[in-house]
Amino acid sequence: MAAKPQYPEAQNNLAIALATVGQPAEAIEHYKLAIEANPAYAEAHSNLGRVLAEQKRIPEAIEQYEEALKINPDYSEAHNNLGFVLASAGKLDEAVEQYNQAIESDQKYAHAFNNRGMALAMQGKVDGALADFSKAVELDPAYAGAEANLGHALLEKNDLDGAIGHLKKALELGTETAEVQTNLGLGLAEKGQVDEAIPHFERAIEIAPGDADAHSYLGTALVMKGEKAEALKQWQVALKAEPNNVKVLNDMAWLRSTSADAALRNGKEAVMLAGRAVELTKGREPMLLGTLAAAYAEAGDFDKAVETQQHAAEMASQQGNARLAAILQGRLALLEGKTPIRER
Repeated sequence: MAAKPQYPEAQNNLAIALATVGQPAEAIEHYKLAIEANPAYAEAHSNLGRVLAEQKRIPEAIEQYEEALKINPDYSEAHNNLGFVLASAGKLDEAVEQYNQAIESDQKYAHAFNNRGMALAMQGKVDGALADFSKAVELDPAYAGAEANLGHALLEKNDLDGAIGHLKKALELGTETAEVQTNLGLGLAEKGQVDEAIPHFERAIEIAPGDADAHSYLGTALVMKGEKAEALKQWQVALKAEPNNVKVLNDMAWLRSTSADAALRNGKEAVMLAGRAVELTKGREPMLLGTLAAAYAEAGDFDKAVETQQHAAEMASQQGNARLAAILQGRLALLEGKTPIRER
């Protein structure tokens, strides 16, 4: 017996197959046929929303998810997927509310916990994110993405051992991304295990050659090993990928201003780099102003160097950063004596 052409379940299943093999346009048409045959088919609405979202047709995707939820308000997957689309559109509060409803409908929904954790992390709520990532891993021990996110969150909290453990677990589970490799390298480097960290940064670059973070942190690790010329090459690649990367601008400017190796110093370039970093942060970061002062000194403009260093020290003190203020104040005597800053 031939299948009925408007049989909604058949149309939905065919659409799923088409979407799986990379034929989104055809999948959309069959989801629409399924909905035409049964307008109350919540799963077809939700599935159509997913394909539309993948095609960046966000308003249409949201409409389909909302339609699915009108039909079935307890449809946890539709709540989760709607939350993901809203988060992608920057509507984080609305996304979190959808994840809340997904979890309320299904308290063992690991993906909803993980996604809510990502939204909370984007809002700077690291403790809440940590709790959600931990719950996702507890519910699904093989959830590599949640392991990676948990590792990153622990890195943010400076729990280096915890971060390294979960990032290694993510790799064991098969999630090898440039971000995971970079984060693992960063955790190891911050523990002082630079030789172990470097291969992870290098692997991240193999995976994503234009990844500015991987090049940036590899550069920092190379400086820690005393390989400053190689570090400079890495930062140059990073800056080409992200011209407004403040960390790279500052690191390069400091090296160009203060290196004991005259071949690596370049006062004119250092002033340009440090000036750009200060401009991007609206002159509110005393550490960056300190780098600009060092750059002026290397360029021979000690009047500007002293003025900028004084301003940096005062700002650090006003911000309650006594340690940085003391460092900046200590360097001021050198600049007042027309002596450029040098690092060994």
